[in-house]
Amino acid sequence: MRPRLAAAVLLVAAACRVEPEAYPPPMQRGELSVATRPYRHFISMNDPDAMRYCLRDVSPALENGLWRWSGERPTFRFVLRRLEGLRFTMDFSIAGAVLEQTGPQTVSVFVNGRLLGRARYSQHGEQRFEKPVEPAWLKAGEDTIVTAVIEPVWVSPDGTRLGIILVRAGFVD
Repeated sequence: MRPRLAAAVLLVAAACRVEPEAYPPPMQRGELSVATRPYRHFISMNDPDAMRYCLRDVSPALENGLWRWSGERPTFRFVLRRLEGLRFTMDFSIAGAVLEQTGPQTVSVFVNGRLLGRARYSQHGEQRFEKPVEPAWLKAGEDTIVTAVIEPVWVSPDGTRLGIILVRAGFVD
């Protein structure tokens, strides 16, 4: 009888176990849709989330805590609440060493594929491009894509293409 009792106790003990606590799976989140994207009409290159709004040809490396190098076609995404009376502005610098190698640089700015303006820069240092934007070119709550085309860019021996030194860009009143 003792062996049967011992076997029964072992069987009951083996059947009793502590289950880990159950947790529901974490909520799944996809990429933000246009409707839920945060409105952003202006970015500084030192904003913590600036790279979310830089789509192309902007260096992820923040230099001196303030600026980023551009490539040949830096492209940005903005989401605007309103459309009337806006100007696009971009603060940047032209590097003296780049200017010595390339000569004057031309910056052409496109808003949603339309040429907003073009300017030629022959002096190094701080620069500003600023032009009013036709409200018909914009849509509230949707992506507004801005591309600056830099010509010519400096090409390093390893093939890196450097354009301008970006500080901030966006839409202002």
